[in-house]
Amino acid sequence: MSLTSQMGLLKVKDPDEIERLIKENNDLKRQITAGGASSSYQIPYEDLEVQDQIGGGGFSLVYRGFWKGTPVAIKKWFDPNHSEQLVQEFREEVMTLADLRHPNVLQFLGACMKPPHLAMVTEHMPFSLHHVLYQAGVDLDRKKVVGVAQDISRAFIYLHSRRPIIIHRDIKPANFLVDRAWKVKVCGNESDALVDVRVWWRTCLCGFAY
Repeated sequence: MSLTSQMGLLKVKDPDEIERLIKENNDLKRQITAGGASSSYQIPYEDLEVQDQIGGGGFSLVYRGFWKGTPVAIKKWFDPNHSEQLVQEFREEVMTLADLRHPNVLQFLGACMKPPHLAMVTEHMPFSLHHVLYQAGVDLDRKKVVGVAQDISRAFIYLHSRRPIIIHRDIKPANFLVDRAWKVKVCGNESDALVDVRVWWRTCLCGFAY
């Protein structure tokens, strides 16, 4: 039950209870912003085995690696000063991706939340669509083309059906990953590619639109 619904059930003569609920709600918001409510998906950095770099952009680099013996992709944020803005952007992206579950969206597995080790862990996909089209020189037949288009469409239908809407600000072949069975999943290699529309709107108002 939402805070508003709970408050609607309270009698006006009980202001202390209303004040308590408001305080609990504000405390929860602060915990989420600080990463305190994310213990279920926090990964100790020492549990990761980081290997070779496979991509990156902006304030992040992507590495191939292992987590408890499982092949994963590790997206590491870097900033010598670990500015407050960078840490906040990282936490907002983690909060956005942790809630996404769809067969055509790259699967979020967890995150290292404590500076200086800010890293996001996802499933590992062997190829990008850019690699398939422009480097490997694969000749796609009609069936594969239709399958790729359908997978991409399903991903964006899902993202745009979320409330609040999730928008992708960097649509290009490098941000679509392909497995050996030709299943395509959308990802965001740039540090702010996939973003909650509320975060995007607030960022624009603050003068940091990308």
